[in-house]
Order: sequence, then C-alpha cells, then structure tokens
Amino acid sequence: MGPKPTNPDSNFDKLEALIDKKLLPLTKDIRELLSLKKEFSLIPTLIKQHDAMRRENIQLRSQLNELTVSHDELDQYGRRNNILVHGVAENSVETDQQVVKDILTSTNIAPQMVDVFHRIGSPTDHYL
Repeated sequence: MGPKPTNPDSNFDKLEALIDKKLLPLTKDIRELLSLKKEFSLIPTLIKQHDAMRRENIQLRSQLNELTVSHDELDQYGRRNNILVHGVAENSVETDQQVVKDILTSTNIAPQMVDVFHRIGSPTDHYL
C-alpha cells in the first residue's frame, strides 16, 4: 500500500495555520515599530520647543540680572541721605530727634539734607 492520499484543502489549512503562527510575533513587532515611529516623529518638534524655552530662560535670566542691579542701585540711591548712628548712649530724657539735632549741629550738616535717621543697636530699657 502506498501513501495515504491527503486532502489538499487540509494541507493548505495546516500550512496557513503554521504561517499565521509564525507571523503573529512579527505582526506584533511591526505594530510596536509603527508606534515608535510616531513617537520618534515628535522629537524634532520637542527639540524646537526645548531650544525656544532655553532662549527664553536665558533672556529672563538676563532681565532678572538687570532688574537686580537696578534695584540695588535704587536702594543705594535711597540710602545716600541716611545717617546711621551707633555708639551714642541712650538716656531717658533725650529723644532720637534731639540726638540727630546734636549730631547735625556738631558736623555742620543741614537737617534738610537728612532723609532718614537710623539708630543702630537694640534699644535699652534700663532707664524705663
């Protein structure tokens, strides 16, 4: 007896099932690659956005530095007519205004030249 005759349709179905089984992992890989391709296509846009943000950051830092210098200059300008007094003992009968008046008189500085008077040190309460 010879080989048993086979049904060609059956062989075709078996072959098709085997091919599908072998192609399934490849199909999954192709889908994953297509998904990655979409993600990678975003990279140039993200690089442009990153560069724009870096330029803006540099500009904002520069503005911050300019404003800091300007603020420091204004602070310094605002202090130019201030008097800081330290080492002058406090007493119960003398006011800060009297201290300023005495200092200005002894230094020949006109009172209108002084914007602010600051007494350095903490106030003492031993005379209260």
